[in-house]
Amino acid sequence: MGKDGKKKSHGFRNFIIFIVIIALAVVGGLIYFKGNIPDQVKYTAEDEIRFYEKANINQGNYTFDMMDLLTGNVVARGSVDVDATFTSEELTAFLQGHSLDMVASDESYWLTIPAYATLYSGSTALTDFNAWILGEDMLALSANVSSDINQLYELIPGLESYDFIVDRAAGANIYFAMELTYEKSSGFNVVVNSLHANGVPVPQRMVDKYEPQLTGLFNKALENKDVFDIDVFKIESDEIIFKGRLPEYLETTF
Repeated sequence: MGKDGKKKSHGFRNFIIFIVIIALAVVGGLIYFKGNIPDQVKYTAEDEIRFYEKANINQGNYTFDMMDLLTGNVVARGSVDVDATFTSEELTAFLQGHSLDMVASDESYWLTIPAYATLYSGSTALTDFNAWILGEDMLALSANVSSDINQLYELIPGLESYDFIVDRAAGANIYFAMELTYEKSSGFNVVVNSLHANGVPVPQRMVDKYEPQLTGLFNKALENKDVFDIDVFKIESDEIIFKGRLPEYLETTF
């Protein structure tokens, strides 16, 4: 298997692990409780516009969906210099803009892009992404797993081997809060403080076991320094400071 094939396999394997952990949490929880999970981020279309303006990227150049990004099924081309700060609202608007259920809601723009029009099938495996800046070095992310779990089996080879567990993840809300830091010499480091599925906390011993894989997912993007390089990444109390290079084009591979 070539280098690209290995990268995709690692992406698939890590995502399988993630979904299985979520499913186990859902199976283990008998009631729904919200705990300390914050309300959804309130964002506007202007927040998405500001994200791309700050990033010096043409919005139409990013034609991928979050499932492709999570499984490594994207290709990056070109690079732009970025020196900006991003808020929770801008990050959430960006993530939501690459969830295919959101694509369909604005046919006047998104479905005119061939890559999106080809991908869209009426729903997607992960939807409703949110990103919260919780304080210095602290970030939380959430998403909903589709109630149509068959999409996951189609998108992720090998996942059917875990169908007796994964089926329980259908419709689950995933939330995890983490400490995310970056050093130029060593890359990202992730410490997960909490992981919830439908409000049910995943045992910390399970979370700790897979922290290295999560750190690996964040650092995977840094392998292609021609298009993605970071000089400064710092989470402050209410914004993320970013200085470096981002891909000019980020596209789904077919």
